[in-house]
Amino acid sequence: MELEKDRRKHPRLEMDLPVTLRYKGRFIPATAKNISVGGMALSTDDPSVTEDGPVEVVADLSYELKDVALCGTILRVSGGPEKIIAVQFSKPHSLSHQTLERFIQSRLS
Repeated sequence: MELEKDRRKHPRLEMDLPVTLRYKGRFIPATAKNISVGGMALSTDDPSVTEDGPVEVVADLSYELKDVALCGTILRVSGGPEKIIAVQFSKPHSLSHQTLERFIQSRLS
């Protein structure tokens, strides 16, 4: 994983992490392409993700940090057959979000 340098508010880690997206009652396989304490970019080839709205992302961040569930809102969906989904996290004080913050900080140290 590599830190992406850009003008975003939070540093992002580049990654290829398999995740599960819970969207409108469905479980959709996806891949986290980058992640920060504020949100993440995902890719999926599932055609059912078509609009903004609430979502939950479940990920195994590491061998020790499994089933971390992060609530958020889809900000935009772009792309063709492989969609890129921008998610903004919505519960910054949850235990899962705190776990994510510790994970990111450990990678930045």
